[in-house]
Amino acid sequence: MTSEEEKRLRDLNARLSGVVSIRLQTTDDKRTDMFRGFCEGLTDAAPKIRVIEEGHDEVTAPRIRIDPGLHYHALPLGAELDPFLQALTYLEGSSSQAPFPFQDQLGAMTCPSDLRVYVAPQCRFCPSVVRQLLPLPFNSPRIQLTVIDGLLFPEMAEEHKIQSVPTVILDDEFRWTGSLKMEELVSVLLKRDPARLTLSSLENMMMEGNASQLAAMILKACALFPAFMDLLTHSLFSVRLGAMVVMEELIDRNPALAEQAVKPLWERFPHADPQIQGDILYLLGELGTRDMVSNIGEVLNGDYDVEVKEAAREALEKILQT
Repeated sequence: MTSEEEKRLRDLNARLSGVVSIRLQTTDDKRTDMFRGFCEGLTDAAPKIRVIEEGHDEVTAPRIRIDPGLHYHALPLGAELDPFLQALTYLEGSSSQAPFPFQDQLGAMTCPSDLRVYVAPQCRFCPSVVRQLLPLPFNSPRIQLTVIDGLLFPEMAEEHKIQSVPTVILDDEFRWTGSLKMEELVSVLLKRDPARLTLSSLENMMMEGNASQLAAMILKACALFPAFMDLLTHSLFSVRLGAMVVMEELIDRNPALAEQAVKPLWERFPHADPQIQGDILYLLGELGTRDMVSNIGEVLNGDYDVEVKEAAREALEKILQT
C-alpha cells in the first residue's frame, strides 16, 4: 500500500464507531497470498477492521466478502479503495449515509439477482460505477454483487467475453458497458421473469440457504425452471442438497409439477458421476414414478458402483411401497 492509501485507511479507522468484520475466503489459488497481503495491510492501518480468514470449498478463486452480499475478486487499491471503504461504512450502518433512492423498490424484490462488475486498476470510470452499485446488496438480500478485476482474474473476464471496463453483467443475460443508469438497471431487476434465472443465481440461492424461497418461486410459476435441473445434478454436493430440499417440497405440494423432472433426470443419469447418480436415484424414489421401475431395475442388475446399486435398490423399494 502507498502512504496515501494508508492515510485513507487511518482516517476511516478514526470514523468507525466500532469493529467491522469482513471475510477473506481463501483457496489453493496462488493469488490467495496477494489477498492475504492486502488484508494484513488493511488491518495494520485500520485496526477496527477485522478480517476473518476461512477456506471455502465452493469458491475457486480467492475473494473478500463483505456481508451481506458483496464480494471482491479484486484488490481494491488506488482509485478503487474509496468505494471499498464506503462499503465498510455501509456494513457499519453509518447514519451519515444518504438514503438510497431505490430502497423501497428493492425491498419489494422477489427474484434473486447475480450482478458482476468488471473493473481494471487504471480505469478512470470504474470506481464511479462500483460506487453506484454498492448500495444494492445492502438494500436487498436478493442481490449478490461481485467486483472483479479483469486483469487479475483474466479467466473470469474471458468467460464473460469482457472487451472493456467497466462492464456490468446481470445474470449472464443483461450487460452494460461504460456509464450506467441506475434507473434502467433497477427496472430490469424488478421486471425479470424468474423462470429465466441463470444457474449462477440459483447457485447463490442454494449457498445462502434459500431453498424454500426457490421452491415458492417454482410453485408460483407452476413450471420447473430450466436451470433448476442443473442444480439437481450440480458437481457441488451442498448445491445439490439444497436443490433436493426444493424438490422434496415440490413433491409434497405439487406432485404433478415435480414429476416433470423425471425424464430430464434420467437423461442425465448415464453421464453423471456415481455420487450424482445415487442422488438422482434417491429423487426418482421420492417421486415414486412407476414408469421408472424397469429403468431402475436395469441399474440394480447392471455394471454400476456398489453405492449406486444400493441407491437403486432403495429407490425401487420406495416406489413399490407407494
